[in-house]
Amino acid sequence: MSEARPKRAKALRAFEIDFPETLSPGAYDRMLSRGWFRTGSFLARVSILCLNGTLRESVHIRIPLARYAPPKSRRRLLRRNRQRFRTEIGPARIDEARCALYEKMKPRFVGPITRDLETALFGPGPRWFETYECAVYQQEQLVAVSYFESGRSSVASLLGLHDPDFARFGLGIYTMLEEIEVARQFGNRFFYPGSIIPGLPGFDYKLGFGPVQFLGSDGRWRHRANAPRRSPRAEALMQRLQAVESALSETDHPAVLRLYPAYPLGHIDELGGAYLSEPAHVQVRTATPSAGCFTVEYDLHTDSYLLAFAEPDPEIDLYEECDPVTTPANTERRARRYQRRVSRSTSPLGIASALEADLTRAVP
Repeated sequence: MSEARPKRAKALRAFEIDFPETLSPGAYDRMLSRGWFRTGSFLARVSILCLNGTLRESVHIRIPLARYAPPKSRRRLLRRNRQRFRTEIGPARIDEARCALYEKMKPRFVGPITRDLETALFGPGPRWFETYECAVYQQEQLVAVSYFESGRSSVASLLGLHDPDFARFGLGIYTMLEEIEVARQFGNRFFYPGSIIPGLPGFDYKLGFGPVQFLGSDGRWRHRANAPRRSPRAEALMQRLQAVESALSETDHPAVLRLYPAYPLGHIDELGGAYLSEPAHVQVRTATPSAGCFTVEYDLHTDSYLLAFAEPDPEIDLYEECDPVTTPANTERRARRYQRRVSRSTSPLGIASALEADLTRAVP
C-alpha cells in the first residue's frame, strides 16, 4: 500500500492584507512565520511589487537564533559602535529629532513614501502591543533609531533610520545587530529583518548577519546556499500578460501592458472586491468611447485570465499619504474598479474570443 502524498502548499498570492482588531504575541509569531509583516495599522503579505517600472518579487527572510553567532565583521562593528556611541533600548518614541531622521532617509526609500513617521510606523488603527526602539546618540545628538516588536518567540524589525552624515559607521546595520541581541536576551527563536528584493542590491545588507532562511512561494522556509537573484513568479506574470497582449494585437483593438501599484485595493474585504487586484494588467481600447476600458488580469494563484471592463475611480487618491513620486510611463497611477466582469479563461486566445463576443453582443 502506497503512502499518501503530503498536501502541497498553495503558492502565495501577490498581495494579502489583514486588519486584526486584536493580536496576541503567539498569533503575531504565526503571522510572521507565514510571511506577514506589519505596516502602519495593518498586516500585509506581499510577494510581488511594482518598482521602478517593472515587477519584482519580495522574498521574506528570517534568522534562526538558537545557535546564532554574528560574523566576525559584525561583532567588530558592534563593539566599535558601542564604544563610540551611546545606545538606548526602550519604548518607541516619535519626536522632532526622529521625524528629522525620517525626512533625511526619504531619498533612500524605494516606492511610494509615507509623508510622516507617525503614519509610517503606526497608522490610525489599534496598537496590539508595545513597539520598541533602539536609539543611537553621539553625545546628545540622535544619529540613528530603529523600531522593532516582539511576539512570544519572534522579533520583527520594522523600520531603521540613520543620519546619512554618519553613513561610514554602518548605523543601519548596527541598530539591527542590537535588535538581534535584544531578541536573544528575550529568548526568541527567530528574528525577522523584513525582505530582500532580487535585482535590487540595496536590500542585500540583510543577508550579512549570518545564516538566513528564505520563505518560498509555497509558504515553506528553507536554507539556501545563495540568495535568489531572479523573480520567476513576477517574470511568469509578465510573460502571461505579454502573451495576451500579443493575441489581442491580432484583432483591431490596441492593447498595452500596464503596471498597477493600486492592486492592494482589490484585496481589502471592506471594499468588496470592487477593484482590480493584480500588480499588472493589459488595457484594451475599443472603438466605443467610454471613460473606462477593457482590462485583462492574470492570477498566478488560479492560473487564469480575467477579462473585465474597468473604470477609473476619482474618489480615491492612492498617494494621499505619500510624497509625490515620479511614475514610470508604463505604470497606472489611478485606481480602477470593475464595472463588470466579462469572462475567465486559461488561454490568451480564449480572452481574445471573449472580447470579440462581448463587443458583438454590445452592437445594436
